Amino acid sequence: MGFFSIETAWQTLQGYEMMNMLRKGQVQGVDKGDVGRQVALVAKRFGVAA
Repeated sequence: MGFFSIETAWQTLQGYEMMNMLRKGQVQGVDKGDVGRQVALVAKRFGVAA
């Protein structure tokens, strides 16, 4: 169906990039295998419940 706006597409791309960086261990302050901190970061960044 595609995206309805540029803003929606941009937010989706940011989400993909954040998840890839977490998976690769490229986020400063969050280790590659530290699932608890990864969950907390995603909850904080995207405003979802952990």
